[in-house]
Amino acid sequence: LALKDPFTYLPYVCETLLNLGVCLFNKRAFSDAKTVYEEALFISKKTQVNSFYLSKIMTSKILNNLANIHQVNKEYLKAIEFYSEALIILKDEISSKELLRWKATLMTNLAISHKNNGDLINAEKAYKESLFIRRNLAIENPEMYNSEMAETVFNLANLYSLKNEISNSEKAY
Repeated sequence: LALKDPFTYLPYVCETLLNLGVCLFNKRAFSDAKTVYEEALFISKKTQVNSFYLSKIMTSKILNNLANIHQVNKEYLKAIEFYSEALIILKDEISSKELLRWKATLMTNLAISHKNNGDLINAEKAYKESLFIRRNLAIENPEMYNSEMAETVFNLANLYSLKNEISNSEKAY
């Protein structure tokens, strides 16, 4: 079907590959997951022409998952590159609560990679941006977003501790 009508069916193929990659990642088959994600990324970028909005979200998820593989393999600069690309793709698309929540997740993942790479300044910036988004979401719906906001506050406080900024760490907590 995808060969006969690629613009209709390739997004479904891409989503299937994304899900397969998640399964492989969870089984710790990182090399296989990476191969599947790379194929999904190729398809996702190819289909952005006709299903622009959905494909951008899908592409950002694939990039996030590729970054997660690099994070696990301690390839932090490569992870930073993929998280950053995912954020750039969504730059003009962030408006709904769901997309804001996803951007906050990407920012948190980016912060973790910066921290693990020893770049505490950019880690702090990314955590603060994630926290800003999550605080605003929590104001509107505390039951749904407070736990994510609390997790980000905790991560930021730990980062301040690493930077030996005890006063900022205490304020964050």
